[in-house]
Amino acid sequence: MTVSRTTNVPGDGTAAQSKDGFELRWGLIGAGGMAAAMGADIAITPGNRVVACAARTTTRSAAIASTFAARLEPSIQSLLAADDVDVAYIATPPNTHVELALAALQAGKHVVVEKPFAVTRADAVRIAEAARTSGRFCMEAMWTRFLPAVQAVLGLASDGGLGELRQLTADFSYALVVDPAHHVFQPDGGGALLDRAVYGVSLAVAVLGPVVDVVSTARKGSTGVDEDVALMLSHRSGAIATITASLRSRGSNQAVLRGTGATVTLHEPFFGATRYTVVPAAPADLGGMGARTPGAASKMMGEVMGRLGNSVRARQAVETAKGLTKAGLHQMKATAAPTDGRGYAHQVAAVREAIRAGLTEHPDMTLAHSVEVMQVLDRARSSWLSA
Repeated sequence: MTVSRTTNVPGDGTAAQSKDGFELRWGLIGAGGMAAAMGADIAITPGNRVVACAARTTTRSAAIASTFAARLEPSIQSLLAADDVDVAYIATPPNTHVELALAALQAGKHVVVEKPFAVTRADAVRIAEAARTSGRFCMEAMWTRFLPAVQAVLGLASDGGLGELRQLTADFSYALVVDPAHHVFQPDGGGALLDRAVYGVSLAVAVLGPVVDVVSTARKGSTGVDEDVALMLSHRSGAIATITASLRSRGSNQAVLRGTGATVTLHEPFFGATRYTVVPAAPADLGGMGARTPGAASKMMGEVMGRLGNSVRARQAVETAKGLTKAGLHQMKATAAPTDGRGYAHQVAAVREAIRAGLTEHPDMTLAHSVEVMQVLDRARSSWLSA
């Protein structure tokens, strides 16, 4: 199988045209919300087109195929055998990822596997090894990694703009109604760790480097899955990360990266962030007055009021302190980093450019990275069992 280089001029108008004449033709495997969302962003990304859809049940897959004027394949096997499918996007429950990824690679397709890459590190290694043997492109669909806001934050971190990196916290917690029929509440591949904490772990590994120790705890629900989970990661660099996730409660859904030079926040939802805020660090000198941060300015205002009462000089000092506070808050103004489409378009474009360049892995989302993330998740689960 070779990637088509025909000009992207679809008659139905559902795909965007490319300027270089290189078109990547996608086959969607799965019929859930992720297949539909990814398909929508494929359709608006130049040089990409959905040509076929398949799932183990055809009713919902037929609706997705109709949306993108794509062909409904009678089976996943027939989609993988189709000559006009260049890349298979696997958007099925996690416990099916290894089976389908291996089948797609064996069929000669490029493969993009929805997160989590697999359920265990062992399965992630199987996919990675098969991909390297096949010579086809393969990547975990960790779309967060390609968002403009996340790219900007990782750039700041790698360029030393945040100073020495010390800590990262990331939370992904939204309350769901328990549905035992949904894969996220099924013990085989469900749970907050695989469905949600994986985002924070992937970000932590990307920005802080290899993990040397994992401590984790979880609370399981009526269906047997981890509904609440917390992890603390120790990185080889000396930095630490705290990752929390919940299926039953709402959290901050932010990620905060702290360095000695500045702190940066990826605002809610961090995994789909469109805004980030950088606040310069102002370390206090324990032998002096400390830094003039917004908090210090407010404290100074209170102290002046206490000493001088309601005199004119006190009112003038209050206004000065207010000015300092306002200046500090101005530094915290969020930077907008809008996304294309639903946010998946950046990932789609990255996959196309990598394949067009003849790469079998994307340098920003390597197979080794996905395997390491799965190893962290394995170690987290093992700590629950040994507790």
